[in-house]
Amino acid sequence: MGPHLTPARFLNAYLAFARVAASRGFQRYEDFVAAPDQELERLCRRLGVPFDAGYRERWQGYDKVTGDNVGPSRGFARGDIAPIPAMPLEGAVREALEQDPRYGESLALLDYAVDRK
Repeated sequence: MGPHLTPARFLNAYLAFARVAASRGFQRYEDFVAAPDQELERLCRRLGVPFDAGYRERWQGYDKVTGDNVGPSRGFARGDIAPIPAMPLEGAVREALEQDPRYGESLALLDYAVDRK
C-alpha cells in the first residue's frame, strides 16, 4: 500500500497542481455550470476543436466530465449541469489545511475564496 495521504503531502501536490493550472490557464467547473454554453465554447476555442451547439442533447450520456461525483448522496443525478455540493472539511484536517500557507496560495491561484466557517 502507498504512503498515507497527510495534509502536508496533499498540500505539496495541490500547490504544484495549482501552479501548473494557473500558468497554463484553466476553467473551473463552477464557471462552467454558471454559463455552460459560453464556457464550453471558450474551452473548445482554446483546444482548437469545433463547438457543438447540440451538446446538451447528449449531455445525459457523458460520464467522464468531472469523474463520478454524482448520485443521490451528492444531491443530483448524472447528466445534470449543476454545481456539485461541497463536501465539508471539519476538525483537525480543516485546521491543518487552513493554518498552512500552501492552502491559501493554492486557493488564490485557482481563484477560490477561503471559507472560514
